[in-house]
Amino acid sequence: MATPSTLACPALGITLRTRSGNQGESLWTGNAGRANAFAVRHGPSVRIRSQSGEWKQVDLPLAPFDSMMTHCSDPRDALELLLLRERMRDWRFYDHFRTDPDAPARRRRSAPTPGARQ
Repeated sequence: MATPSTLACPALGITLRTRSGNQGESLWTGNAGRANAFAVRHGPSVRIRSQSGEWKQVDLPLAPFDSMMTHCSDPRDALELLLLRERMRDWRFYDHFRTDPDAPARRRRSAPTPGARQ
């Protein structure tokens, strides 16, 4: 079972949590639970909760490497997914930095002299 990750989304006024793993993805508000989920994926199947609270099946089977946020976000039927997807596009990932024990960022440096220019 995967560990949930959390994203505060002030544009929605809610906190979004996602859990993904080999079996599926889900997005919900508040505490983890089925009653407050608004998007659930199991394998290639995705269901989105409508404004009225009813579940709607998305007619787009997803490949195992696809995400429902990429392919099922829609301003009319899945606004939460769309807003989260756009928010995540602003994230920066620094995967080009070395993190091994000999990486330059891990080297010990002496403290700068107060008042000295660098």
